[in-house]
Amino acid sequence: MSITHNLRIAAATLAVACAPSFASVIFQQAPTGTVGTAWTSQVSLGLGGFKAFENFQVDRNASVGVVSWRGTYFDTSGGGLAGGVPNTDAWTVEFWDGGAGGPSSLLYQTTVGAAAVSRLAVGTGDAGAGPFTVYDFVLDLATDFDVLVGQDYWISILSTAGSFNPFFSWTNAAGDGTTYQQLVDGSGRVIESYVRVGDRAFALSEHTVPEPASLGLVAAGLLAAGLLRRRA
Repeated sequence: MSITHNLRIAAATLAVACAPSFASVIFQQAPTGTVGTAWTSQVSLGLGGFKAFENFQVDRNASVGVVSWRGTYFDTSGGGLAGGVPNTDAWTVEFWDGGAGGPSSLLYQTTVGAAAVSRLAVGTGDAGAGPFTVYDFVLDLATDFDVLVGQDYWISILSTAGSFNPFFSWTNAAGDGTTYQQLVDGSGRVIESYVRVGDRAFALSEHTVPEPASLGLVAAGLLAAGLLRRRA
């Protein structure tokens, strides 16, 4: 099976709802109004795939209780990039330390079933072979992760599915940074590493009791992480 990882896709206007910014947000890289790059972060059991990371620093000591991110699914069965039906069986969220050279030591890891992650369609675009849907995802962590001022961190958000087509891709944020990506084999061994263009869209928040009108997207466009609790 051919695995496509270089996903520089056509611009796609997002339907973004606006809401006030909240004090519970610890850090965010807000998505742009258009999707310019999306990097694959999905593995198929026994087949391998790609794993994407984004680096960040916080400006205050805090406990991360909720992680949110933006992404889409692509299907190449028609010979080009078209929208795919979400096929994630499980999500793995990791925090690593490490400098500009990439992640070095795993600090935190959690894996949950797809049903534990809230998913909201927020817009559509076209990659040339057909339309695709852009989603916001929110995960309420069972155990908080403490972050410290002045420390370099990397976050990885990885989809695991039974097949590699469709596949999840993490979409871009405003900014001119870079994304770190690994090619992994079926046993999880890293085969090769890459530095990719563009930042990834995500946010980190504390656990906060929301006001009724606060369950939406933050003003910058990312779902208000920490304000939408997972329903049983």
